[in-house]
Amino acid sequence: MDAAQGFLQGGPDKEVLIKPGLLLASPDRVAIDVVGLALLRLYGTTPEVMKGRIFEQEQIAHAASLGVGLDSAEKIEIVPQDEHSQNAVEEIRKVLDEQG
Repeated sequence: MDAAQGFLQGGPDKEVLIKPGLLLASPDRVAIDVVGLALLRLYGTTPEVMKGRIFEQEQIAHAASLGVGLDSAEKIEIVPQDEHSQNAVEEIRKVLDEQG
């Protein structure tokens, strides 16, 4: 998942651009979406995405129930590749531990 930069709310028409400067990869489709949601929450995204636990988000819960990927944030391992990503991993991990 390209997380170098992206729109926080609604796309280009809202003009809320974030620049995490990250590239995320995983063979687990649920895990990568969960980490992406945690990253959006770090930046303060829409109320719908901020609400509740990440694994209670409708699409995440459904995918996990189908066995498409992991079913809890505790099972997600995030491996940093450099110092910049180490800081991001620590922040994302905190969101996953508190809100996963």
